[in-house]
Amino acid sequence: MEKQCCHRSRWKTGIGPFFGRFLISLIFILAGVGKALDFKGAVDSLASTGIPGASVWIFIALVMELVGGILLLLGWFTPFAVYVLMIFLLPVTFIFHGFWNYPDAERALQLSIFLRNLTIYGGLLLLLSFGPGRWSIDATRCTRPRE
Repeated sequence: MEKQCCHRSRWKTGIGPFFGRFLISLIFILAGVGKALDFKGAVDSLASTGIPGASVWIFIALVMELVGGILLLLGWFTPFAVYVLMIFLLPVTFIFHGFWNYPDAERALQLSIFLRNLTIYGGLLLLLSFGPGRWSIDATRCTRPRE
């Protein structure tokens, strides 16, 4: 009796990567939609931090979150989507959620957000390393024979 390799199970190649992509993409898509629906509020919030060109940065963030999130959800151009989201997430995490810059009362919240973002970053690295899975547009475009 031949033992089936663990990488061929449905969970690891089908439904697992799909739901992983769905859950990771959700935070980016919802944040992008939120910025689109309240663009002025997002600009005002960023401008209050003293960062110049807030409207430009919010527009760039909105596009990166929506494009990266939607592509990731679909599993379409997955490496590109992951890179876009990683490029967005890293500076946002260190600039806006650097818990070491906050007073004690807010430090725990910022540490939690900082660690959440690093966890998302880890998930993105896994997607980059192992691919989007069988239930993705990228998998349908793949021309190499399946094992």
